[in-house]
Amino acid sequence: MILAIHLNNYAHAWWPDWLVRMPTVFDFRRLAELFPTLKRGGAGGTVFQLRIYFTVVAIGYFVASDVSFSMGIGPVLWCYVAGLLLGYGIPTGGGGFYTANIEKMSRAGAYFGIFAMILYTGRHYYANVLRRALGLKARDEVEPRSVWGARVFMLCAGLFTANLVLAGLDWPFAVFYTTAAVVMFVVMGRIIAETGLFFIQPFWYPGVILVGFLGARAVGPSTALLMFLMSTILLLDPREALMPFVVNSFKLLEVRKVRMGRAAVWTGAAVILGLAVAVPVTLMFQHGSGTGGSDPWATTNVPGRAFDGSIKIKQRLKAQGTLEDAESARGFSRFTRLRPEGIPEPEAGLLRHDRRRHARRSDPGRRGRGLLPRHRRAAEGLSHHAGLSAPLPPPRARTARGASGP
Repeated sequence: MILAIHLNNYAHAWWPDWLVRMPTVFDFRRLAELFPTLKRGGAGGTVFQLRIYFTVVAIGYFVASDVSFSMGIGPVLWCYVAGLLLGYGIPTGGGGFYTANIEKMSRAGAYFGIFAMILYTGRHYYANVLRRALGLKARDEVEPRSVWGARVFMLCAGLFTANLVLAGLDWPFAVFYTTAAVVMFVVMGRIIAETGLFFIQPFWYPGVILVGFLGARAVGPSTALLMFLMSTILLLDPREALMPFVVNSFKLLEVRKVRMGRAAVWTGAAVILGLAVAVPVTLMFQHGSGTGGSDPWATTNVPGRAFDGSIKIKQRLKAQGTLEDAESARGFSRFTRLRPEGIPEPEAGLLRHDRRRHARRSDPGRRGRGLLPRHRRAAEGLSHHAGLSAPLPPPRARTARGASGP
């Protein structure tokens, strides 16, 4: 039946006067007017515009019912929450790829929560593996492949962190970035292995999380740019990353009771062979034909995202007068400048308050302007009782936009 639908729609493209196309897209966006909260949350162009993917429907039969239900109801619930918050003036998204917002922070929190649950569930096993990897005695027997896997992981994680430090990142940020990257790929691999969902997009980035929690002044535009560039290379689009696919393959081998050690050796050999072939061939084609022909998104839009995010941070710090202070911060001194995103700088607020108070004191003609009628009458009575000869100035006329006139 599915083949007949696709063949009919393909033939309709050639003979539209003789055949009727069978729709696979159903537009219910008019019904979104009945659900204003969902519409504000972005459901108008997503939830109410249904597109049938027969492959996804087929895969839905192979995953658990609660997983399919979660994938179906999740977007609807998120649109409702986003619309509810937006109704109170609290946007959940926007600002670009490398902007801290509620959506990215919520996704990161979910990933760290699942990772903490994984660590807690397997805490005894992981502790034994760690002790054996460090050459200590363990209470329970551990497979040699797990021990060597832990040793290789610690070595590679240390080298990656050292590489970030050599690139100019402070070591606390380098450690956090490495940890966040591990959290992302471990949770993705766990979700794919346990649920069968093979196409996942985390859409959160370690540098954005640091800017969100510590604030732009503590991180600084140069450090943010370094982390954004690293995320552009490694974490921008991990839905097609290697590790989740490998974890899924190992899960299938475990279900089929195939020896994992030999499969891991052959997997490593396949990865090395693939890189040895893919890297020079890719460089050859890019050198001969250029890079902007087939995928303008990857060659034009993606490279500029990191610079756009850091420029926004730099311009904001410059407007606040804290750019030099943010750029001079190093090491743990950054934490003395901690101010999470969304919390205004107290110096800026006090400065605006002092300017308004100084303006009121230096300009007696401003006394009483902008008061409500009953407050104005009370002020006039107090000034007359105190013996002041000059009455309060007349209130300003309101313009069409509500601003005070001359």
